Amino acid sequence: MTTAHTVTTESVTPQGVTTQAVTPRVAPQPAPPAHTAPQPAPPAPQPAPPAHTAPQETENLPAVRCTDVTVQFPSGQHTGPVTLSIKPGESVLIMGPSGSGKSTVLQRIIGAIPHAIHAEAHGTVHVFGRDMANHDPADNADVTGVVSQDPWSGVCFTLVEDDIAFPLENAAVPPSQIGERVRAAADLAGVGHLTGRHTTQLSGGELQRVALAAAIVGNPKLLLLDEPTSMLDHQGIRDVTAALASVREQTGAAQVLIEHRLDEIAAHGGVAELPPRWVLLDARGAVVWDGPADSIDAETARMLVRRGCWLPLDVELLGVFGELGGLANPAIQEALLVPTPVNSTPVPPTPVNPQSKVGLRPLSKGKVGAIPLSLGEVALGEVALGGVASARGETGKGLGERRQTLLAEQLAVAPRSGLGRKAQRKRPRKPHDSRREQSRTNQQTPVVAGLDLAIHTGELVALIGANGTGKTTLLRALAGLDAPVAGTLTGPRGGMVFQNPEHQFMGNTVRGEVSHNVAAEHHHRVDELLVRFGLDGHAEQSPFSLSGGQKRRLSLASMLAHDHAFLCADEPTFGLDRHGASAVLTALREHSRAGHGVVFSCHDMRAVATYADRVVVLHQGRLLADCTPWELFRDPALVDKAGLAVPPLIAWVAARTPNNTACQQVLRALDARALNSKLPDATVTHGGTDALAPIRVAQVTR
Repeated sequence: MTTAHTVTTESVTPQGVTTQAVTPRVAPQPAPPAHTAPQPAPPAPQPAPPAHTAPQETENLPAVRCTDVTVQFPSGQHTGPVTLSIKPGESVLIMGPSGSGKSTVLQRIIGAIPHAIHAEAHGTVHVFGRDMANHDPADNADVTGVVSQDPWSGVCFTLVEDDIAFPLENAAVPPSQIGERVRAAADLAGVGHLTGRHTTQLSGGELQRVALAAAIVGNPKLLLLDEPTSMLDHQGIRDVTAALASVREQTGAAQVLIEHRLDEIAAHGGVAELPPRWVLLDARGAVVWDGPADSIDAETARMLVRRGCWLPLDVELLGVFGELGGLANPAIQEALLVPTPVNSTPVPPTPVNPQSKVGLRPLSKGKVGAIPLSLGEVALGEVALGGVASARGETGKGLGERRQTLLAEQLAVAPRSGLGRKAQRKRPRKPHDSRREQSRTNQQTPVVAGLDLAIHTGELVALIGANGTGKTTLLRALAGLDAPVAGTLTGPRGGMVFQNPEHQFMGNTVRGEVSHNVAAEHHHRVDELLVRFGLDGHAEQSPFSLSGGQKRRLSLASMLAHDHAFLCADEPTFGLDRHGASAVLTALREHSRAGHGVVFSCHDMRAVATYADRVVVLHQGRLLADCTPWELFRDPALVDKAGLAVPPLIAWVAARTPNNTACQQVLRALDARALNSKLPDATVTHGGTDALAPIRVAQVTR
C-alpha cells in the first residue's frame, strides 16, 4: 500500500502567477510482518484520465460566469464592474484601452487574483461551476490553458520541448503519450522547427508561439489568451490564428482573447477570423458594450475607434467615415485622399554622404505635383542638419551641428546568451569611445553577418524582418550593450528601449524610473514626459504594478529623458492601444527631428509606413533591403522574399501616392481623424468630405 503526496508551488510575477504542480511522490509503507497471511493482489491500475477531462457535472455549466466583479489594487488602480457569462465552446474578444484592466479580468478568472496577486476582489467568478474564491490556478489546470501577456514569465525549462511537455507531466499523463502530444502541439502552434532549441535563444515572438503550444497541449476546455500575437510576424499571426481555429474545431474549447492586432488577424478572412462576440471595457475596466461583431453599426464603430481600439479596416473606416464598404466604397476612397492637415510637417532626413563606404541610397526625391515637396526634399544637397532645423524654428543639441553617424561595417552579431563572460568583458566600456570592435577569435554563430549600415542623426529608421532574424540582437549591438562577433561599429553609444520593459527598470517609482540618472538641470523633462505618456497619475506607483501598455510607455519615457545621440527601441509599440501607439511613434519621430538618430524594430507594417523615413529589412541573416517604406510596399516581390505582408490599406495608399511623404500624409491624416485630434469630424457624404481639394494621385491600373 502506498500514499501519494502532491506538492504544488506557485511563483508570482507582476503579470500573474505561474503554477507548478510537482508530480506526486510515492512514500513506501512498512512491509507486513512475515507471519501475515498473503494479501489479495491489488486491482490493476486504471489509466490516468486525459488532462482535459472535467467533472461530468460541469458539462452543462457556463465555461465562465463573472458577476459584479471588481478589483482594487493597493495602488488605487480599479477594474470593474464586470458581469458576463461565456458558454462552453464560445469565443469572446475583450477590448479596451491600455490600462483598462483586460489582463486583470483574466487573472481574476484563473484565480491568480486574489490567491497569488494582492488585490481587493469583490464579486464572484465561476469556471465550469468552480467558485474561484475557493480555487487557485493549480486547481484549474485540468480545464484551463493560459497564454500570458509576457511570454518570458511562463518559461520553466531550457529546452523548448520540455517547456511544452511540462503541463502533461504535471497532469501525470503516461510518458508514452507525452512525446507524440508535444510534437502535435508544437506543429499546431508553428514551432515544430524550434524543438531542440534552448528557450534562452528564442526571440520574443518565438517564445509566444511556444507558450501557445504549452497552453494547448493539454486539450483544455477554456483558453485564456492575453495578446498572443503582440510580437509575431506575418506568418506567426497566421499560424496562431490557424492553431486557435483548429483547437476550437478539435476540442470545442471556449476562448477568451485579448488582442490589439485585429486588422492583421482579419486581413485574409475578414471579421470572421475574429471571435464573434466582442466585449468592450472603458478606461476603468467597466463593461460598456457587449455584443456580436456583425451587429456593429457606424455609431458603435465610432465609439470603438475613439476609445483607442485597433480594429479591422472595414470597421475602422465605418467608424471614421460613417459608411460601409471599406476601401471598395468610392466615397471613402475620395475622403482618404484629401490632404487633411496633420500635427507635424514631415521632414525627411538629408541624404547619406556619398563618400560613405556604405552604399546606402538617399530617400527618393518627391515628384513635383499637387503635393508640395517638404523642406527636407527640396534641400537634397549635403547640408548640415542645423540648416533644416533652423528653418523650422527649432533649437536643441545637435541641431546646429553636422549630423553624426553610427556606422557598421561587415558587422556580425550573435544572441547574448551565447557570448561568454570573457568575450563580454572585452567590449570597451568608455562612454564616448567612437570605435568598438570584437575579437574575431570569438566563434559564436552569428544571427546577422556581413552587415554594412549607416544610421544618421535626424533619421527615424524601422528595422523589420521575420521572427528570429536577429533584430533584437542587432539593436543591442548598435546600442553598445553587446559586442559584435566580427566587424566594426563606429559612432557614439546610444540608449536602448528593451523589448521587455521590466528588463530595464531601475527606479522604485514611476517618477524615479524616468528621473534615474537624469542630470539636475534636465529634471523638468521628467514631469513633461510623465504627462505626455499618461503616467502622471501613476508617478508614485511601482513600475512593476503598471499594466503592460503602461510599462511600455514608461520604458520609452525613461530613455527620452536622456540626451543620447542615438536611440534603439525594440518593438516600442507592442501591446499598446491606438492612442498609446500613436503617442509613442510621434515621440520617436519628434525625437529624430530634434537631432537624434532613432532605430526601432517593429512588426506593425502600418506603423512603419506611417512614420519611418527608412526601412532596413533583414532576411536569413543578411541585409535584404534599405529603402523608404513607400518603395518597399510597392515592390511585391521584395515584400514576399522578406516574408512580410502589406496591409490592404497600405498597399492601396502606396499605389495612389507619388512618394513616401505623400503616402505618410494620407496615413497620418487618417490617424488624426480616428483619434479625434484637432480635426473636424469626417462624415462622408457623396458630395465630398471637407472643403479641402483632393490631392492629385498617381494613375493606377484598376
